[in-house]
Amino acid sequence: MEDRSQRLRSEFAGLVAARTKGRNPAVEQVFASVKREAFAGPGPWSVAMLSATDFVRTPDDDPAHLYQDVLIALDPARNLNIGLPSGHAIWLDAIDVKAGDHVVQVGAGTGYYTAILAHLVGGAGRVDAFEIEPDLAARASDSLRHLPQVQIHPRSGLAGDLPTIDLAVGYSKTNNSPVLKLFLSRLDELIERVSDRGAVITRKKDESS
Repeated sequence: MEDRSQRLRSEFAGLVAARTKGRNPAVEQVFASVKREAFAGPGPWSVAMLSATDFVRTPDDDPAHLYQDVLIALDPARNLNIGLPSGHAIWLDAIDVKAGDHVVQVGAGTGYYTAILAHLVGGAGRVDAFEIEPDLAARASDSLRHLPQVQIHPRSGLAGDLPTIDLAVGYSKTNNSPVLKLFLSRLDELIERVSDRGAVITRKKDESS
């Protein structure tokens, strides 16, 4: 079973990495390493392509359904999902996250992309991940407890002090949400603490558009 899981992840990683510029080979490696099902909850799941108008239910709990370029619904009522892999691969490749980096992630969800970041920065790096939804923060903390370089903060990352960092990664439920606007308003402050590789803002699918 582990051989099949590894094969699925390897093929999936090649698929998403093919969308990038190939600046950082580690991006493909980490997508092949992190199990997506560990952060999606029990199946069947509701998934969607980026161009889809709605999520569809998978016919069963075969993890193969998760190893496609799809969003995975965590809570449709709150418009919460695990974001599009190819989009994240493109952004992570563009900012070239390196071993030893200190990253602040605003919007950890259940921790899938937190795990991706943790593998990119390695044991010498650090990921401070903020998640305002208590249930998601608890799930992320549980799923990531084996990664000592990760600290989950169960609160907003847009209020209070943030540490000196190398990279900033922000997430929003919609492109026009108050959370995103607040993140944008603090971007200059964040960039003052960011290395010359800059910051990335990623936006979850806007179901209202």
